[in-house]
Order: sequence, then structure tokens, then C-alpha cells
Amino acid sequence: GTTTPSSICMSGGSWIGTSSISMFGNGVTLSATGDGKSGTSNSFNLKKKPVIIVPGITGTRLNENIFPNLEVWPNVFLLAFPGDEYLEELMLGNDGWPTNSLIILGDIVREITFLGVNHGHFFDELIGTLTSNGYVDDTNLFVFPYDWRLNISYTADNAFKDKVQLIKGQTGAQEVDVVAHSMGGLVVKKYIQDYPQSSIDKFIDIATPHLGAPKAFKVLAYGDDFDQGEWLLDSGAVKEISQNFSSMYQLLPSRNYFDASSTDYMAYINDINDYDNNYVTGNLSYDQSITFMENTDRNATLLDDNDTLHADLDDFNPNTYGIKAFNIVGCGQGTVGVISNLSIEENGSDQADLRYINGDGTVPLRSALALDNAVSTYYATGTSHALLPSFNGVKELVSSILNATSTVQFDFSSHPNISESNSICGFSGYTISLHSPITLNAYDEKGNHVGRTEKGNIETNIPGASYDEIGTNKFIFLPKGHNYRVTGQATGIGHFNARVKTIENGEIVKSAYYDQIPLVSTSTSMKIDFINNEPGDEIKIDQDGVKEYKAKVKPSSILRGEQLQIKSRPVTSAIVKSEDSLYQVGLTLSPSNNNGLSILKTEYSLDNGKTWNIYSEILVFDKPGVYRIKYRSVDVAGNVEVTKEKVIEVK
Repeated sequence: GTTTPSSICMSGGSWIGTSSISMFGNGVTLSATGDGKSGTSNSFNLKKKPVIIVPGITGTRLNENIFPNLEVWPNVFLLAFPGDEYLEELMLGNDGWPTNSLIILGDIVREITFLGVNHGHFFDELIGTLTSNGYVDDTNLFVFPYDWRLNISYTADNAFKDKVQLIKGQTGAQEVDVVAHSMGGLVVKKYIQDYPQSSIDKFIDIATPHLGAPKAFKVLAYGDDFDQGEWLLDSGAVKEISQNFSSMYQLLPSRNYFDASSTDYMAYINDINDYDNNYVTGNLSYDQSITFMENTDRNATLLDDNDTLHADLDDFNPNTYGIKAFNIVGCGQGTVGVISNLSIEENGSDQADLRYINGDGTVPLRSALALDNAVSTYYATGTSHALLPSFNGVKELVSSILNATSTVQFDFSSHPNISESNSICGFSGYTISLHSPITLNAYDEKGNHVGRTEKGNIETNIPGASYDEIGTNKFIFLPKGHNYRVTGQATGIGHFNARVKTIENGEIVKSAYYDQIPLVSTSTSMKIDFINNEPGDEIKIDQDGVKEYKAKVKPSSILRGEQLQIKSRPVTSAIVKSEDSLYQVGLTLSPSNNNGLSILKTEYSLDNGKTWNIYSEILVFDKPGVYRIKYRSVDVAGNVEVTKEKVIEVK
């Protein structure tokens, strides 16, 4: 920019005249005119304050110690092929520490390229924007690679502290600026708290889960693809290797995450089916969630790390120490909010439900906003959590904040996806879920795809859409405003259940439930067509693979209003009565209305749950023997009763 000082010192004295300072890159030149004469100084360099870029979990390349040039993470060449056994090198001991020294640090993950094609700009375009505005690598622009598997407090008090001191010594600066993404923001906050005589001036925080994120629970309990959707990263392998990552447990929702007044934040685990057999069901509190994870074989020692870290950080305010904190949050994208276990299917698989809430696809909005007393908070839409730092608008905003001497000057009109108002964070759309042996895919009018490809990798090419899997359950969130086509292809014989939920301004206003649609062969396929940007109520079925979709299935129920909040299970009474004599016994099954939800069906099994029959009239047993009858009811919301058993003896 250009400024005019009131007076200028000259080598031969002083005078009054016009003057200006011009800057080009790092070069600064003084020009002056007075008394009919003019002159220009030699160019001198402007010394920018050093800035450190701190990535989040999975944001540093990890290499083998024995063969330093062999990358373990992310290694896109190996990720492009099935089988992720090589990732076992990332596993830690039960105490959360390496059992060997096989892993050494590489660079941060600036971008991912494979065979000359770019598959993700993570930090490279942010770094490019900063260098075009006067920053120079390893002169005043630095990156902080670290072992993201380890305890956040350990990283903050050791590796990051050493990095700050090293840069101060190298540059002679008294303070540094920091740009931190995701879990990196927690590392920086912990450093500031433990070293209050902080060496940080500006702290720019991007998409940090200050109160944790339910997606960490999904990773530990069910697995996830670590947002590496374009690669064949097996979610089961991720679940296995992450079990002893201290950092993953510290990313779980904290006590302050919970809000009893909000359906989105009153819980992140809804244990409808008493999955851990401790007689505690429904929405779980913080302590109940920790107990649930202990009972389902998560690392009990590392679960304590969550409370330890967040008790210190959740209410921590960096501004207390004169640090200027700026918060950039992503919003408007379907984000894992609440995971419910519904029932166990005939094939032994778990039927689960997932509630998407407003966020950046990984971090819920409430958690990202929990940076106390930030100087400014900015909202960004249109991209995923992992790509936020280099996203158009975000990288320019970061540069503007770093270069500002007082008020941040940023042209919001050129970047409509960035705002100081949360009005751009509207969250409306549709969640489609299919349960059991069938795929799930969605396409918009341009053919953009969300779901698994034929090769098996996950695509999320529709802006604002999300895709998740929990066991054999598949979920897609689709933002409003398009005529989508949703399809599924059978992967086994049996049946599938389906749910189509409508979300308006963050609230579920309608849910259509489809119960036990037959899959007669692996040629069976289904589709849901959107009409006028709304999903049709019918699911169309093609049983013979010719894609003619002759069969049409209407919803078993459509729920609205308060019915949508009922997550309890039906209760069925079994009444045994002898008929005529002890040689004939009748069994009557009587389900009760479930808190206003009517009963969709009652079913029973005579072969220990291998096959189920619809109950319609009294069951009569007239042959001598001992009969074990399993039974359960399902309400119109798809809530499934815990299977019960009755033993009847006929003499």
C-alpha cells in the first residue's frame, strides 16, 4: 500500500514536502518531493514476522526409519491398491507410545498427486498465496511436521515449543504468527496455556474441533477412510491402527460438547439396543459414553486423556495473554452428529442410524466456534474440512489477516463463500440411508457422484454432500436444490431397510421408513428419483437386473413432528395359555403402543433367529416337546424391540 508520513529525515537535514512509501513484494522505497526537487531512496527489505503452519491429524507424512525414503503415510501408490497391511507400522502400544522407532517425520502433506494428477490441495495453495505476498520458505514461512498419533499435550510441550524457539533464534524475531488447521489448533492452544509468556502474536485457527467431534468415535468404533475418499483405504484397517492413538481419544467430544437443550448436541451416542449390555439405553451422557466405549473394547487408559486435555482447554482464552486469535470455521455440510444402534439383523449385522448436523463434514459447527473471545470469526462454505486451508477465499483471508497492521482488509464481495455472518451457513437437505446388503450412490443433474465407485473407493464429487458407512449401513447427505438420482445394487440375498429424511434449517422435519424390501438376488437394484428437487416417496425396484424398475415400494410409515424424536423401543407381552388340556398350548403376542408410535409388525422365530415370521394370530403348539420362541416388535419409526424368548413345554 501507500502512505504519507508527516515528515521525513534526510541525510542533509529536514524539510516539509510531499512523500510516499511504496512496497513491491518485500522491497520498500521512499520517494519525496519538495522545493522543486525530488528524490528516491534505495530499496530496502520489509521484515515480515515469521509464520508457522501447523497441520492436523494425518497432516504430516510419516516415513520408515530404516528406509527413510519409503513413505508409510499417506503413500498414495499403496493406497491405490487393495490391502492396507503396511499401515500396521503406524500402530502404537497400549500406552499410546511407539513400541519401536520405525517411524520418522517427513514434510507436512501440502498436496497429494498420483501419476501427475493432483488429488487434493491441502496446504500448497495457501503457501503459494503467502509466498506471492512476500513470505519466503524457511526465511519467514515455516511448517511444523509432527507425529499426529501422539498425545496433543506432549506435542505442544516438546516438539512445538522447540520449533518456536528454533525459529525465533534463526530469525531474531521476538514473536511468531501461527496458522493452525484442525487438531493443530489444539496443539497451539495447549502450548499457549503451558507457556503463558507466549511468543505468539497472531493465532489463525482453521476448523479446529475445540470441543471434539463425533467422527473420532466413528473412527474408533467402526472405522473411517480418514477423508482419503479417492483411495482404497480400508475403514477396518483405520479402526485397527487408530485404537491406541492418544490424539484420537483426545478428539472425542468433551464434557462441554453436550447441550441438553439441543437435539444435535445432547448426545453423540444413542444406545437404543443396549449394545454394551449394561442396562443403560438412550442418549448417553459424557460419562456414559466413556463407559460405553470401555465396554466395547476401546482403550480405557487413553479414554482418560480426553477429560484431562479438555478440562484445561475448553474454556481457555488465548487473548488473556495478549494473543490476537482469529477463527475460521467451515459450515453448511453434513457432519456426523449422532450415531444410534437400532438392532441386530438376521445376518448378524448391526442396523445403525446416523444424524447429520451442520459443520464442515468433520467438525460440528458448535465445536469449531468454541474459541473464546476471538478477535474475529469467519464462516466458509463450499468445501470439505481437509481442504479448507487452501480453499479459494480462505487462503486470501489468511494472508489478509497476517498482513494487517490493525483492521483486517478483505474483499468479501470477491469471495461470496466467506462471511463474517453465519447467514451463509444454511443447512438443509436430505439424508438417505440403506441398511444391510446393498450399495448406495447418488448423482446430480451433471452426473457428479457420491458413493463408492466400481473400484471400491469413495467419491464425494457433489459440493456439500457427505457419505459415510457404519458396518453394513450406508448414509448420504445431499444438499437441497438439485434433482438427484439415488441408486442401490444388492450385494447379497435377503432384504434391506431404508430411510429418507428431510432436513430444513438443521431440523429433521420428515422421515420416510421402508421396512424389509426383498433382495431376491444380487441382480436386484433400486432407485429413488427426485422430482422438483424433492425425493419421491416411492422406491422403485428391479429384481431381475434389466433396470426396468417395475415394482414400486411405498413407505411403511412417514413421520413428522414429535414422532421423529421418539427413540425408545416397543415392548411386547407374551401370554401362554393351555388349550383344552396340557397337550395343547397357545402363545399370544401383544405389543403396546410405543409412546405414540403405532406398531408396524410383530415377528417370531422358531429356529433361534435364523428365520422370522410375521405374527398375525395366536400360535398353537400341540405336539409334545420343548419350544423356544424368539419374538420382537418394530414400530413405524423402525425402532426394534430387544429380542425376547419364551420357552413352552407341551407334554
